[in-house]
Amino acid sequence: VGWEFITGERDNLFSSAWGSYPTLFFWLLSVSQTLFGRTVNAIRWVSAFGGALTVIALYWTARQMFGRKVAIWSAAWLVAFHHHLFFSRVAYNNIWDGLFLILIIGALWKGWTSDQRKYYLLAGLALGLSQFFYITSRLFPFFILIWSFLVLVRSSTRRRRAAHLMSFWSVAIAAALPLVLHYAAHPEQWLINAQYVSILNPDLQAAASA
Repeated sequence: VGWEFITGERDNLFSSAWGSYPTLFFWLLSVSQTLFGRTVNAIRWVSAFGGALTVIALYWTARQMFGRKVAIWSAAWLVAFHHHLFFSRVAYNNIWDGLFLILIIGALWKGWTSDQRKYYLLAGLALGLSQFFYITSRLFPFFILIWSFLVLVRSSTRRRRAAHLMSFWSVAIAAALPLVLHYAAHPEQWLINAQYVSILNPDLQAAASA
């Protein structure tokens, strides 16, 4: 699919392709293929880059929340974590979920503790862009919506917090809107891949019980 962007067979970054995956990820692969050719290594570089950025994001987030020592150990652990290394090398789009999730958490934490709206905007952008990658990112908005409600209920500065969160959700929706419109027009595409990997799939149930 990435090569189709190079040959001109595909030009829409905001649709879906193989397995109902959004095409933005495949466009990133096409950029790497333009630079390094139509090789396995060319498409693996994209996932490796996402994995490397996740280590940096984890260090930044852990430092905001727990201090420098925990941040160093957290980043060092992730660098050596075999699952992270594996999915950073297989040219697959799910490695990016970790990056976006930890970036959302870190930016929201920083925004909450510093009362600076720019971090809410960063978190919103990360949430919106995450929707263009692996399907598990579709759970992020639901979790954050619950969190938003809980923190507003317990906040003593509810009005200001609500304004920050409104900015957060506005940016997230704006970033994800092209893809939302695509899936609204083709709702059958939204859950195709989830059906393949769900434990409710009879084939996977049979494999799990074997």
